[in-house]
Amino acid sequence: MIPARLLFSPARCGALLLGVALSGCAPSPRPAVAPTEPAPGDAACEIASGPEMRRESLLVAVTEPVDPAHAPVPRNDAERLVFAQLYETLVQVDCGGRVGPALARSWVADRAGRRWTFTLRDDARFWDGAPVTARDVVASWASRDTTAVASVAAVDERTVNALLTRPAETVPPLFADPALAVRKSAPDKGWPIGTGAFWVGAATASAEAVRAAPLGAGLPVIVFRVVPEIDPRDLLDGPVDVLVTNDAAALDYAGTREQLVSAPLPWERTYVLIAPARIGAGPPALTPAAIAREGLWRAVRGDARTAAPPYWWEDSRGCPRIDGAGQPPRPAPIRRRVTYARGDPTAQELADRLVALGAVGSGVVAAGLSPRAFSAALQAGSEWAYVVALPRRVLDPCRMMRQSLPSTYAASLVPLVDTRSHAIVRRGVVRLGVGLDGTLRFAPP
Repeated sequence: MIPARLLFSPARCGALLLGVALSGCAPSPRPAVAPTEPAPGDAACEIASGPEMRRESLLVAVTEPVDPAHAPVPRNDAERLVFAQLYETLVQVDCGGRVGPALARSWVADRAGRRWTFTLRDDARFWDGAPVTARDVVASWASRDTTAVASVAAVDERTVNALLTRPAETVPPLFADPALAVRKSAPDKGWPIGTGAFWVGAATASAEAVRAAPLGAGLPVIVFRVVPEIDPRDLLDGPVDVLVTNDAAALDYAGTREQLVSAPLPWERTYVLIAPARIGAGPPALTPAAIAREGLWRAVRGDARTAAPPYWWEDSRGCPRIDGAGQPPRPAPIRRRVTYARGDPTAQELADRLVALGAVGSGVVAAGLSPRAFSAALQAGSEWAYVVALPRRVLDPCRMMRQSLPSTYAASLVPLVDTRSHAIVRRGVVRLGVGLDGTLRFAPP
């Protein structure tokens, strides 16, 4: 079924197909804090590949599966890229950390900075054409995975009140966290119905490709094609228009092709070593100075640097404890191994280098575990040490810590290196916006 909004947009269906109640009395509000200039959408957070040539469709390669059951909260980089085009939050945050309007056109806070009142855009619509109301926001947030928002209520059709657990001087970026994206269930129990610039239905998505159709004039159809275990250079020789990669060979190759533009994205991951009470067991001690001196970033084949503060997990130490969070890992036999998730070459390179340096003690070896086994070992505390990839910048530190690590590990994280990907774009095909975490947006504001 074609969403009602498509009736008012140019048809593009013949394009490329590849496989397919808290509002009560509150303290007096203070004026809304204007987004810091330059606002989101400024050229500083855009990738321009030359004069745009009108295209009916774009082909974007992703290397991981996309599961609609996870929407709108991604579990891998491919889902992060796809979901960002389909689902909106009240505000958005650009690559420089500047907060700007999204579903909400304006906001004010009370004098304490805890109660934030958002006014929705008049033209905010779901994919099916239904207007987005304050009640929709409340219903969508009913299952919100955050401890930062204590409660939410609809004041009227266009106004939402959100009460924070901790005060904020300016509008918190956490309101742009995917966990707070507004959506509603689909009648066919498929993709949740979102409010983004593109829509996806059961008939336009498969395990091999997700076809996102535009809901506005001037936007192309985007086909996200899942291409695991393919040399990125082969993709660039084919019809792929956009590829996000940290593969050094692919980046070098793109530099030799006149029709391709490569742009670095924000530093997106920080690799850390977790070795509770065992760090520094052997030379050299893992201090920031020692990590920089040893040049651990040189062990990484992609774009990397020595990890640089600030680190979001330092803010997570004041997060509320829920569902047993904060309890120490269960006692388990300690194996003298530095472990990492198999399939993460950067983690493997760092683990091998740390062992070679003797930085984690004598007699310690590096070992790769399946992602499932690695997660279980991390929770159990059964290994000598772990090399873990964490997002460099997050919107809700408490949620991320709760999902990623036992909170008792926060004090024992040793940052090693930061890494980032590059966007390789075919010249003239599209203008891309870049979010705080490096996510590309195909309909920049």
